[in-house]
Amino acid sequence: FQPVPREQKLALRRAYGYSPDDFILIYPADFSARKNQNMLFDTLKLLLEKDKHFRLLLPGSDVEARPFLDYAKSIGVADHVEALGYRRDIRQLVGLSDVSVSSSRQEGLPINLVEAMALGNPVVATDVRGNRDLVQDGESGYLVPLNDSRAMADRIWSLYTDPEQTAAFGVAGRTLAQAYAVEPVQGDLFTYWKSAPEGELDLIVSNPPYLTAEEMRHLQPEVAQEPAMALEAGEDGLVFYRVLAQHYQKLLRPGGALVLEIGWQQREAVTALLAANGWADIACRKDFGGNDRCMIARRPG
Repeated sequence: FQPVPREQKLALRRAYGYSPDDFILIYPADFSARKNQNMLFDTLKLLLEKDKHFRLLLPGSDVEARPFLDYAKSIGVADHVEALGYRRDIRQLVGLSDVSVSSSRQEGLPINLVEAMALGNPVVATDVRGNRDLVQDGESGYLVPLNDSRAMADRIWSLYTDPEQTAAFGVAGRTLAQAYAVEPVQGDLFTYWKSAPEGELDLIVSNPPYLTAEEMRHLQPEVAQEPAMALEAGEDGLVFYRVLAQHYQKLLRPGGALVLEIGWQQREAVTALLAANGWADIACRKDFGGNDRCMIARRPG
């Protein structure tokens, strides 16, 4: 993700059918109560009372979108909202936008905002956990109280009317985003352990494929768009966990941690694999839906 120069931004807008005069807000997120899109619709209504050039792009799963879009229609902003569904061109969509927004009620690390800042977009987001850990209010963007649509509209309007401030926030955000940059290295999980130095790592984090053969035959539409190799993990869904449990403990320093995402029905099986291979302090954490989702274990010592 690199900053998008103005000439490239205008070219993207032409390609996607947007006007140079549009002031485009974007929020890549699945429709849900936690993502709180109705706050953005209320914000948009206030902005449109001042100027008709505002547009709101909402890429993300739209399986639960209908109640939200009905609300947008009921307050008269639907013509300025685009629910784009699952997309693979997020970089281009964020790049052609003016401001990235977040109405979320809570976050972990909001990767959508990290990517927006890396692309040079200023951010206006709710002042909640996760968002406030990333956005420096008044330096790389603005934080506003949860569900205070007028405060959000005022902050967006100030960016709309002050291009220099918008640009300055973009530069500052780009600098902050560098702290989250990751250098990708191509490797093979099934063989890397053979050549990797032992005892030098403090943490291994893995979100491996974990779907069983049966689950692969009944995928939800939005999941079915992913490459099979990113999902399938053998007949029982445990192929990658076996390799990690058996061979990767030695790469950690004593006390180092292994953190794994798991399927919601895999807690017992993955716990058994870790225990059988000598891992200590094995624990499971649930996701926001109350499902088993994250295993944590440590190298003894």
